[in-house]
Amino acid sequence: MEQPTDSIPDADHTRQNSLDEPPWSPDLVDTMAQLGHVWLCHDQEDADLLLRPDAGDLPALCLPIPQVHLLTPELVKPLQTITVVQRPDEGLGDGFYVRYGLKVKQHLEEVGWRGRLYRVPLNEIIPTLARLWRVVQEDRQRFQFELGNLQVAGDGDEIKPKPRAKTSKATGPRPVIVHADQVQAQAIQWLWEPYIPRNMLVMLDGDPGLGKSMVLLQIATNLSRGHRFLDQTGKPTLLADVEGPQRVLVLSAEDSIEHIMVPRLKRAGADLQHITFLTGYYGVEDEHCVFDFDKLSVLVIALEELKPVLVVIDPLVAYMGDRNINQSTDTRPLMAALRRLAERYQCTIVGVRHPGKLDQGGRLMYRGQGNMDIIGAARSGLWVQQHPAHPETQSLLIHAKTNVGPLGRTVVFSRAQGEFTWVGVSRLTEAMLTGKGPDPMAMLEAFFWLEEYMTPGVPYDSTKIEKDAKAAEISTNTLKRAKKLLGIRSKKDGELWRWILPSLSTTKAT
Repeated sequence: MEQPTDSIPDADHTRQNSLDEPPWSPDLVDTMAQLGHVWLCHDQEDADLLLRPDAGDLPALCLPIPQVHLLTPELVKPLQTITVVQRPDEGLGDGFYVRYGLKVKQHLEEVGWRGRLYRVPLNEIIPTLARLWRVVQEDRQRFQFELGNLQVAGDGDEIKPKPRAKTSKATGPRPVIVHADQVQAQAIQWLWEPYIPRNMLVMLDGDPGLGKSMVLLQIATNLSRGHRFLDQTGKPTLLADVEGPQRVLVLSAEDSIEHIMVPRLKRAGADLQHITFLTGYYGVEDEHCVFDFDKLSVLVIALEELKPVLVVIDPLVAYMGDRNINQSTDTRPLMAALRRLAERYQCTIVGVRHPGKLDQGGRLMYRGQGNMDIIGAARSGLWVQQHPAHPETQSLLIHAKTNVGPLGRTVVFSRAQGEFTWVGVSRLTEAMLTGKGPDPMAMLEAFFWLEEYMTPGVPYDSTKIEKDAKAAEISTNTLKRAKKLLGIRSKKDGELWRWILPSLSTTKAT
């Protein structure tokens, strides 16, 4: 039978601490603050189970309903997720734990907590509590993985107030309704505005060897040090919407950590204590296993432990397992799960892709590997392109897609001699790059030649420009096309015509 929520059987209190002192230690409070998550047990036996020395970092609070008041604002402020552990063998039923969770949630909201509360039945892992103790001792890895799996978005049940009861007794699927007037609107936060929004999915696409990994490691470096990013005029003025240096988690299936990634991070000046790599996981016999998205619970454990603001998955296809990247039925549930993880653990997840084999041109966001659901799930899409005027030493980072604001300017960076350097921003847009014409590449070369030739706001003799362009093997017609795209205006000065390039601050990015 279900028990009332304001009373718990005495048998569940056999080892409960007295009410005049918290049932947790300072060390446990520190661990909770670091991980941002706690398992909430109303039984001391369950709490002891999760706090065993061989249990790893699974902080648990023993908290019967009468002790809910002990959850003070200072204690719950760092917690993002609280999971109510439902005992498997007491016969209390789901209703008891839901009401228990709702009472806890009500108190937490009264003291200012805004996280999420979940309920996880332990009987989904093992049938009885007695067997659970034995499994923990014999197969700790399995228990942790299974427990972690239940936390993955969609597996646990979030505890929310039930909608008002209706008189209808109809059964079957019912819609989940969200009323707009009850939603608290939130402003978009950024790691790098407007290219990388916080807590969302981002795709970075482009051919191999053009600096995708280099630019991501530089972004990681900036976050690890709290350095500024380039703004829309090419100046380093933008700080991420975070407080101080932040941690980054990298999954790389292509570049060697020892030979390439860490040396690059060192040369970039990264704080290596804030850069971490997920290289696999340990199996039930402590063997090293290759990670893929079939073991998403491994990533969940890493996110809980590390709390990164940025997760890089390079390349995305390497972690797909047996999924067919070209089949939306295979990728759609995965992308939805990654999106929920980004929201739940407040991290931006950047997936890296190479172009598809059947690249036929067209818009850049359609050129990456896989079906359209992948880029559709991303809120921002970036494309790395060889620089038309400096193909051997520079690349372009083009903002190809956004669902959260205006497109940003094209960013130019150098990869000369394997070293990353910010060059600035360009007026080049995706439409210019993917546009058609008699000789698109010649126009792009003229575009960059003219943009680099001129200083914004300074008048130039048009005759000299045309003469120098001819020496650079740029035709007059192509030069004039580039002039129009750059928004250069002509001004007569006596007998001379002068060209003036507008400044970046007075022209739009797109």
